[in-house]
Amino acid sequence: MKFDKPAGENPIDQLKVVGRPHDRIDGPLKTTGTARYAYEW
Repeated sequence: MKFDKPAGENPIDQLKVVGRPHDRIDGPLKTTGTARYAYEW
């Protein structure tokens, strides 16, 4: 495979999601001990 030009930005990079903080909806459940896990079903 021959690359004649540098790779451009892909759609994932354009979303600017990776490397940014995001709210975790499971955080409060896990820290209070009320989260349900697969082995508890």
